Formats: sequence, C-alpha cells, structure tokens
Amino acid sequence: MGPSVMTVDATVANSFTITSDLVKPIVDAINSGLDVLIPVGIGIMSTFIGIQLIRRVIFTFL
Repeated sequence: MGPSVMTVDATVANSFTITSDLVKPIVDAINSGLDVLIPVGIGIMSTFIGIQLIRRVIFTFL
C-alpha cells in the first residue's frame, strides 16, 4: 500500500463563509439563556451568603 493523498477542491472549500446571519441565532440563544441564568444565579448566591451571615450572628450571641 502506498501513501494516500487527499486533495480538496478549492471551490468546495471556499464556498462556505460564516456571516453574521448564520451566527445571529447562536448569539440570541446565548443571550436569552444568560438573561435567565444570571438573576437565578445571583438569587442562589445571595441565599447562601444570607444563610452564612445569619448563622454567624446566631453563634456569636450563643
């Protein structure tokens, strides 16, 4: 068996270009996901911080 050589047709390789219209649905999906996840994440983080602070206050007076 000899070495195999793969050739790529230049017209096929250059026919696909990434435009802003192709990327727009991906960017919209990421933005809509972040619009939901950031407030939820902040709420969960503040709950944990609040629990720690309340626990410290209680244990300092006991």
